Amino acid sequence: RAPFIQENLLMYTKLFVSFLNRALRTDLVSPKNALMVFRVAKVFAQPNLAEMIQKGESSVPGRLH
Repeated sequence: RAPFIQENLLMYTKLFVSFLNRALRTDLVSPKNALMVFRVAKVFAQPNLAEMIQKGESSVPGRLH
């Protein structure tokens, strides 16, 4: 799992922030919208994800922040 996260680091950092901003404006009464937010939340609730992201960021020259 860690190599996949490192290869797709921007999805787990920059694009996730964009998703959160959009999700806050989303109508969660709609089942399709609620399911989409649930699925993304399920991915980000994985154990040790934050640690894997930090390791991935530390291995990138020039840091993403």
